[in-house]
Amino acid sequence: AISGKSAHHPLSLWVVGAGSSGESIDLARQAAMADVVRQVKSRVKSTSEDERWEASSSSAGNTRGESAWSGAKVQASEEIAGIQIAETAQDGKIWYALAVLERAAFAAPGRTAMREADADAQARLKAAVESIGNRRPLDALDALRQVEANRSKFDNGRDRAALGEPDALQESFSIQRATVDSLRREMARGFEFRRSIDSVEV
Repeated sequence: AISGKSAHHPLSLWVVGAGSSGESIDLARQAAMADVVRQVKSRVKSTSEDERWEASSSSAGNTRGESAWSGAKVQASEEIAGIQIAETAQDGKIWYALAVLERAAFAAPGRTAMREADADAQARLKAAVESIGNRRPLDALDALRQVEANRSKFDNGRDRAALGEPDALQESFSIQRATVDSLRREMARGFEFRRSIDSVEV
């Protein structure tokens, strides 16, 4: 049997998942991959027990599939590249497998997403301020929406980066929500002022 630990894949550097099947080695491999996916998703964001995910393994040519694990059917909705089958074994009629995912490799795109989201948000904020000054409220609102969209991208990237760099969780998006709210209030005051002027009879 395989215990879920590997001397060649320390848990500090790898996410390690174990799977078993009484039907075939393929199902054992898929169960091990599903265990890795489950660990990654529980680390990156909270999921319900019956949420469905789609696992991908580089050792199987990035093919997708579904498998049974602990009595629950797991099928991914998102591909995770880089999962590899490290070990397989058979004990009587039971097949066992060990799947691994390198933490640093999985986390790297998260760090890139953080950097890109923050840079784009800064540009969007500048555009919003310029639009407000030029009395283009719709352009300003669109730019501020993009700032908030980049905040979500940053947060998602940070959660992924934290799988390999726990300190990433201490990093914050460079634009405070209060800044965006302040600009929105400034726009609202401008609308109110314009309406009051328009309502004055000449």
